[in-house]
Amino acid sequence: MDNINLENIEIKESQNKKIDILRTKMFNFLHILHSKKDVVGSKEFHQKQIEFVDNLKKKYPDYEHYRLYHLFIGSTPWEDCPKFDFPGDDSIEKLINSLEAEDGR
Repeated sequence: MDNINLENIEIKESQNKKIDILRTKMFNFLHILHSKKDVVGSKEFHQKQIEFVDNLKKKYPDYEHYRLYHLFIGSTPWEDCPKFDFPGDDSIEKLINSLEAEDGR
């Protein structure tokens, strides 16, 4: 196996681990939000989620090629996603981590 294939495998494994962590954070945030029976907070979060995703769709015509996009909206990619996360303030990883911080964890 050449170095490029080995690097690709290591990158995919690292991304899969990160996805597992982010999925858990997202699940925990939503579980806490719903367990508080905070209907207003829940609606506000879902509205922010919709706005965030709409913005991504406008800025990135290839938004479906990002693995974390599918994690965030709760879908399964229909093909292998060549990209992982969006850059800068559009980062879904950054957004999920900020949700966790807001929750005081």
